[in-house]
Amino acid sequence: MKAGLRTYGEVLADPAARAFSLAGLVARLPLAMTGIGIVLLVSLSTGSFALAGVVTATVTLTGAVSAPLWGRTVDRVGQAPVLVAAALVWTVSLALLVVAVEAGWPLPAVLAAAVGVGLGFSSAGSAVRARWSHRLQGSPLLDTAFAVEAVLDEVIFIVGPVLVTFLATTVDPALALGVAGVVGLAGALALAAQRGTEPPRGPR
Repeated sequence: MKAGLRTYGEVLADPAARAFSLAGLVARLPLAMTGIGIVLLVSLSTGSFALAGVVTATVTLTGAVSAPLWGRTVDRVGQAPVLVAAALVWTVSLALLVVAVEAGWPLPAVLAAAVGVGLGFSSAGSAVRARWSHRLQGSPLLDTAFAVEAVLDEVIFIVGPVLVTFLATTVDPALALGVAGVVGLAGALALAAQRGTEPPRGPR
């Protein structure tokens, strides 16, 4: 037990690694907030769970399509430009979606904003794991680093839904998604700014 904890300590003893892991944690947190946040926003604003499902499905499907495209772009230009571009697309689109739903815009406008949210889903988790792989290449500590990230993923998907539900039901659903937007943008920019730990570009 003590040996296992000591191994985790060795992984997290690297200040640069701690920094990019923390930034990645912040950047990933909104991924666990967005889906339920959109459901709560749309259903509470319109009274329609059917519409909430359509909007959320649009975000999810678009995100599934865009993820490999962002991955290929990372191979060509590196992590930082992709993290920044995706975060900006995601944040602006999320703000437009909130406005569209609360202002009662036509369905095509709401779905267009939802498509933008999905397109803005870049994988900060993959970016962090790529940094670990580059930093600990050939080290037996790499598996431990991946285990740390797996634990953080579990924390994210416990805290995220609880946080967004609490904010949406006790304060305002628009505020809940606004918090997700700010947190996601801050985390992505913080991760992108750490160029010293960014792995080299992949083959073109």
